[in-house]
Amino acid sequence: MNSLVMIGGVICAYLVLFLGLRLERYLAYARIVLASVTTALVVLAIARYPQQLLGILVQGSGTRSALDILLHTESAWGIVLLASATAAISAGGILLQEKVHKLAEAAADLVLFPLLASIPFAEGWISLSMPTVLIIMAAAGILAMAVHVAKPTVFLIWTSSLTGGTVAALLFTRFYFLPLWVFLGLTTLFSVSGIVSQTLGYTNRMKTERIMKGEESA
Repeated sequence: MNSLVMIGGVICAYLVLFLGLRLERYLAYARIVLASVTTALVVLAIARYPQQLLGILVQGSGTRSALDILLHTESAWGIVLLASATAAISAGGILLQEKVHKLAEAAADLVLFPLLASIPFAEGWISLSMPTVLIIMAAAGILAMAVHVAKPTVFLIWTSSLTGGTVAALLFTRFYFLPLWVFLGLTTLFSVSGIVSQTLGYTNRMKTERIMKGEESA
């Protein structure tokens, strides 16, 4: 990994880690674009290679194998179709975020969290039957959406901290070829730091606003 890529990636990860709540608008657009692109890739892959893609969840072939299937094209027209589909659905996702942001956020949760829940099965860490895996993935999406609706601030603090912490730890460990336990330790340390920092910052801002409105004394 190039050192400039690592440094740039770590800086971006730290911004999300510690300033996720302040970057809420930008992260919302990033999430809907990611969800839109992922949806396009998954739908096209299921249409072309349904057995191979679903088989990864049971066989534990790894996320790299899943990516190979999602991005596989056999011709120039395939590349054009893939690019056109992802661009079109991304534009639709951005428009949805502009017009009906709550619906866009719910849709993003229902796409991204099931995919995150599928990683342990794709990597072979957990082996279960296909129906059970699909139920767990669906439950992850519904639960994430419910928490997002009920506790949007808490949801954003936790998800941005966990995302930033995981990416920062991954970049560090990949760059220095560190073992898995270091990655897990750094992920925990970074994520907890982000959650505490953002929670304290949000609490202080809310208190300051209440004082300025005369609702609370200093």
